Amino acid sequence: MSFAITEYAEDDYDEVWALHLRTISENYGFVKNVSFHTDFQNIHNIYASFLVLKEDDKLAGMVALKKLSNTEGEIKRLQVNPAFQGKGYGKALMKAITEKAKALGFNKLYLDVSAPQQTARDLYLACGFKIIKTEKCIYGPDNEEFLSTFMEKTI
Repeated sequence: MSFAITEYAEDDYDEVWALHLRTISENYGFVKNVSFHTDFQNIHNIYASFLVLKEDDKLAGMVALKKLSNTEGEIKRLQVNPAFQGKGYGKALMKAITEKAKALGFNKLYLDVSAPQQTARDLYLACGFKIIKTEKCIYGPDNEEFLSTFMEKTI
């Protein structure tokens, strides 16, 4: 099996949205109310980069980079379809989005991850992210409470 990581194109929308809906419905630690996830309606204007990973033309994963300043970015929306997990695609996406951030002139990256997402947290630590703080946060229109870990990495 071969895979490719490319920038999001409008033709990817249906697969990207379907993966996101699956992720938020099957995993604890995500805001369930879809009205909170309006960024997917305007990907090109919200994100400095939005990468998709496809294996044999099927969407296997995605990750986004949001510009915070001229030198800082935030990693968002890292998701790998469960059917494709365990193949190193999460790490490949993190490497690709970090390279993209460097190319855009960023020297620091941030992200946050909710406590139930231990596998993702372990991946971020393995990719060189350091924990800044952990705190309870309220998200979304339904005021869902999550214990979130905030992380950073100098690149």
